[in-house]
Amino acid sequence: MGRNRDGKKKLDIARQIFIRAAKGLPTDKLAAQYPDIVQKMNDYFLCKQLHCLPEAGGLNDQYLDDYLYFMTFTKVELEITQS
Repeated sequence: MGRNRDGKKKLDIARQIFIRAAKGLPTDKLAAQYPDIVQKMNDYFLCKQLHCLPEAGGLNDQYLDDYLYFMTFTKVELEITQS
């Protein structure tokens, strides 16, 4: 049960970092504390640029963590562009 809470917390932090980066706000402190999240963001942008983001139902060849982070980043990106 604690692991799910930790996972949710990290996705919330990933969301914060992504929003701050998109708005051009400093992310240095959060990035230093969570280099793994920054790496997931880099992976996301690389996959997006290469047009290889996981598709719905494409979990067979993706790590669940990557899929969850990529979904979070995609959702935030959509929210930013729609506002």
